[in-house]
Amino acid sequence: MKTCLSFGAGVQTTALLILICEGRWPKPDAIVFADTGGEHDETYRYLSEVSGPYAREHGIEILALGSDWRTGHYAADLESYCMAHRMLPGTWVRWCTDRYKVKPILRYLRRVLGATPKEPVEGWIGISTDEARRATPSSVSFQIKRYPLIEMGLSRADCESIIRAAALPVPPKSGCWFCPFQKQARWHQLKREEPAKFACALAMEANARGRDGSSRYLPMFGPLTRIAAQDELPGFDEAIEAEGECVSGACFV
Repeated sequence: MKTCLSFGAGVQTTALLILICEGRWPKPDAIVFADTGGEHDETYRYLSEVSGPYAREHGIEILALGSDWRTGHYAADLESYCMAHRMLPGTWVRWCTDRYKVKPILRYLRRVLGATPKEPVEGWIGISTDEARRATPSSVSFQIKRYPLIEMGLSRADCESIIRAAALPVPPKSGCWFCPFQKQARWHQLKREEPAKFACALAMEANARGRDGSSRYLPMFGPLTRIAAQDELPGFDEAIEAEGECVSGACFV
């Protein structure tokens, strides 16, 4: 059976990459990173300067799946699509994860690895033991999901230790810089360290409208303007924890 690691570019999948390079987990047939065009700059930097070169040193290539792997309707990067359609990334319905992360990888499994219901591909997802609630079966017949870190009993803290032991810096948490599933501290960090991006996030929220013309909020459970004013959003972080972030396993790993 062919295998494919869905590389999220965060702590968990970087640790899994190291385990593969060290021979502590089998080498997959492919490692793919579904690129929304909206990851944090430090994630792209880590990919180009750390994890990408490290993988190549061990004869492995991390393949980025960009616009060519999305349908024409979603060819634009996620930020541009949201602005053009006066939308926000999904919270209750995680359409952005599905269209920009999950579907491109599934297309790769079929087109390149030849996945079929009779000969499915084993997809490896970098979810650790402390987020085991996010581990779900595949929704398609041509993929079998597998969770190596859970099988090995590794937590996020274990993954950080694996990365440090390989003499690599621990990567930042992955995910789009305008993702609704960010805690308040991350929004405040964006406002403080990348004011231009924060201004774009404010513009995205102001531009978005519901079908009835109503306003929409970018962060879950409150307007981004509250963050701009340095106000706290009571219950915000607890709600994020309760939602379990994006449950597909495609982001934040």
